[in-house]
Amino acid sequence: KELLDYEEFSDLYQKAKSETENMFNIINDKVKTSKECYFDMSAFTRYILSILINADREDTRSFMLNLPLPKPSNIDTNNVWDKAIDHLEALLSTFPTTDELSQEKTKISEECKAFSINKSGIYRLSCPTGSGKTLASLRYALYHAKKYKKKHIFYIAPYKSILTQNSAVMKSVFEEGDVLVHHSDIVPEDKERYVYLNSNWSTPVIMTTAIQFYQTLFSHKTTSIRRYHQLSNAVIIIDEAQTIPLEIVSMFNYMMNFLSEICHSTVLLCTATQPLFDKTKRPLRLSEPNDVVEITPTRIEAFKRVHIINKCRLEGYTQEEYAELIMDCWKKHRCVLAIVNTKSEAVGLYQRCIQIAEEQKLKIDMYHLSTSMCPKNCDDKLSEIMKKAKEDTSMICISTNLVEAGIDLSVPCVIRSLTGLDSILQAAGRSNRNKKVPYGYVYIVNSKSEYIGKLPSVKEGKRTMTDMLHTMQGEFVDDLLLPEKIAEYYEHYYFDTEVNMDYEIKKLGNTQIELWAENKKGRTEAGKKKEYMPILTSALKSAGENFDVMPSTIGVLVPYKDRGKELIAIFGNDSVSNTEKYKLLKEAQLYMIQVYEYAYQKLVDAGMITVLEFGDMLVLKEGYSDDMGLNVDQKLANLFL
Repeated sequence: KELLDYEEFSDLYQKAKSETENMFNIINDKVKTSKECYFDMSAFTRYILSILINADREDTRSFMLNLPLPKPSNIDTNNVWDKAIDHLEALLSTFPTTDELSQEKTKISEECKAFSINKSGIYRLSCPTGSGKTLASLRYALYHAKKYKKKHIFYIAPYKSILTQNSAVMKSVFEEGDVLVHHSDIVPEDKERYVYLNSNWSTPVIMTTAIQFYQTLFSHKTTSIRRYHQLSNAVIIIDEAQTIPLEIVSMFNYMMNFLSEICHSTVLLCTATQPLFDKTKRPLRLSEPNDVVEITPTRIEAFKRVHIINKCRLEGYTQEEYAELIMDCWKKHRCVLAIVNTKSEAVGLYQRCIQIAEEQKLKIDMYHLSTSMCPKNCDDKLSEIMKKAKEDTSMICISTNLVEAGIDLSVPCVIRSLTGLDSILQAAGRSNRNKKVPYGYVYIVNSKSEYIGKLPSVKEGKRTMTDMLHTMQGEFVDDLLLPEKIAEYYEHYYFDTEVNMDYEIKKLGNTQIELWAENKKGRTEAGKKKEYMPILTSALKSAGENFDVMPSTIGVLVPYKDRGKELIAIFGNDSVSNTEKYKLLKEAQLYMIQVYEYAYQKLVDAGMITVLEFGDMLVLKEGYSDDMGLNVDQKLANLFL
């Protein structure tokens, strides 16, 4: 009563009711199934809740800081886009255009700019690896955002390494303060501002990981829901779109349709291996024309930099045989990158290759990379590897897939353990990247010592590729680079899979799609109890609580180099104030490995960790090396992310 009288309140209520009815009519008018209509109504409910939570948090913040009540954002994004366009065009003008490869990159970039005049929708940017799609997609996004007055540009990447590499480019294009880079390894200068912006995604440009994006779309946590409404009237660039997990494909497709058709956002799917999301059981509705650039035979040939060689055997390779193959490739190419599917395989091959080199008295710089190493360790090793690769130094690197995408690494020879075609072609992008020689070489090898039972996407990709390779004649299988072969792969990958793409929740006997849509099971239970039956029967809270595309993890601080040991000593020192310790938490994340929550007790039982009084922080007592990271037996290896 102190804020508005009954008549004003009633008028606002009637307007809100009318807007909601209009929105539901718009949703129903779209050509789609009843399931997707119900899903969209749930997505609209989440949108309203997002606005409500954000308004409440902003009002509370204003009250606590004694600030005026917040008003709608007055950021002039048009001015932001104008300045960024000027900076980007200046940057692009410095790039060479003398050779065939750089000329094709320039053409792709120009085509992206020209395509930006098309209306808001869902589009695909299919470019070969090394074709400059990051800057090309940004060019499209900026011109499109300016023309259609979009309030945000989102850049979503599957790995933090890609964000780290591309954030430097973004920050050179945009003014300071316009870009938020949101992932767990960030050490901000202004922690308070960073935490605030993370919670509401209010900056013009947001760069974040796929996991943060999925949580914003589907998690029950209020911080995730609060960000959700910012995804409206935006340009959303999804890089490496082929990495979207199989189990959430239906959820992803429906949500992108909603954001595009109802919330006026534009979605750009970027990848060298474009998935057939538009042909799945619950399809993505692509706009016309579907593709931002055309991949012609001439363009494919211009970016062809490798030969792909099928070295798979019917019985597979033992670890000993695999290591010998790596050494044989080194003798031929002198600089080799082997990418495998599991951490235990990477460690085993690394150790065996060292043994072979010692036995044969060979001088080779050997490297191992995996998430058994803390981020700081990985970054240091990767810097060394990239430097040696640039200098054509004799080297072998054995890694998990963390080097597969978004890393500007180029070697003459790549060996890839058999997996999905998307990963094989991403790995191929690490060979002869700048076309220094006519062709690099990519060898596909099937290991029989790896265990991939807990990696459903790898398992499905490996199954599909095995079938495809059986139909191809000879060792040289360069045809895998062709768009028609990529399409053939995805047709089998999506339609022969045993994975439920509606995201099965076994303990509820239900799926995420069903909980977001009609929720027939919940409707039936309510009917038995003769309860009042609302129009919307979706179970969004249950859906959010059971959305767990990546299991929760706990950080374990490791003694990597002197700084890691110093941090452990500081956090365990009672004479150091908690205030000082809190200041170091962000830096400490660079010295942490991630362990799955359910594995915590097993690690304690193994006597590997200790718990500090400060925040119950976990510290690795022993078993860490700079070369291999966490050194555990194979049984414990899979307990770590």
